[in-house]
Amino acid sequence: MQVGDLVNVVAEGLRIPYGSLGLITRVEDREDSRGITTQYWANMAKCGGEYWFRLGDLEVISASR
Repeated sequence: MQVGDLVNVVAEGLRIPYGSLGLITRVEDREDSRGITTQYWANMAKCGGEYWFRLGDLEVISASR
């Protein structure tokens, strides 16, 4: 997954509803008590705003390659 990919939310129980579409705007590695986590930031179409997700929360619909 990289910047420019169109993604679909495939995880339940998040603030963003299942099935929401978004566009990856940045990818960052963050370190916390559990180690290094990659955050995938996406601008969400219907929810308005930018949110971050973990890898398993999203599915690539259209790659920007």
